[in-house]
Amino acid sequence: MRHLWILIVLAAAIVIAVFGPVTPTSAASGSAPADEYFGRMKLSYLGINNSLKDATVMAGDHTDFSGVIQKIQFAEDAFLDWQRKYPQDPQLARSMFLMARAYVKVWTADGQQKAAFYYFTLRAKYPTTYFGKQAKADTSKGMTLHVFAAIQPCDPILGEPTPTPAPVPTEDPKRNIKVQVEPAPRCSTPSPTPTPTPPATPTPPATPTPAATATSTATGAPAATATPAATATPATTATPAPAATPGATTTPAATATSPASATPTPART
Repeated sequence: MRHLWILIVLAAAIVIAVFGPVTPTSAASGSAPADEYFGRMKLSYLGINNSLKDATVMAGDHTDFSGVIQKIQFAEDAFLDWQRKYPQDPQLARSMFLMARAYVKVWTADGQQKAAFYYFTLRAKYPTTYFGKQAKADTSKGMTLHVFAAIQPCDPILGEPTPTPAPVPTEDPKRNIKVQVEPAPRCSTPSPTPTPTPPATPTPPATPTPAATATSTATGAPAATATPAATATPATTATPAPAATPGATTTPAATATSPASATPTPART
């Protein structure tokens, strides 16, 4: 039996040496680790708080700018994911208070309703925390929700339909919540109606040009006619010798001889 206990102790020592001491996880203790990320934007709880603080500064006194609203919504998405995984995390109260402070500057129906929701959730769920007490102080004299009216055209045209009124949150007398509609911060200029482009007229097909007739010369002059070959001159016929006169002794014509063929004259004795 003693040897069995020794083996158990040795096995436990080996496990501790290899894997380290076993400690309770953050989920068991109720707190999210600083290196865990939540929501679509993968924000830690510190990143959630920083995003909400930045949005509050960007909003100024009030805003309806979509860039600020989107920044708050991304932080809210991560906050809800964190709240679902660690519902007992004591840091949730701080982030919820920052959420309410950011949304109260968004003068839209959705922004004002969410501001009231987070303020009163803090009062009910975290009444003993610093942020729960601060939320109670902020809403102890009632809460007024501010909403911008619908944007009106800068140059209204007679007979044109009026813009649809902006949605307004519902008042809550039990919680002393009132609603006040503020003038729109700007007017709208409708974009000019584009002039329709007339359809293009189809171009008729080109008529083929007949091929040019070949000319004999570049200047278009008629080609020179061929000159007929010269006619050969007929040979001259010999003139017959005149007939001899009767009684006259015909003197024979001297026969011309070439020097080479002349017969030598015999010498006289």
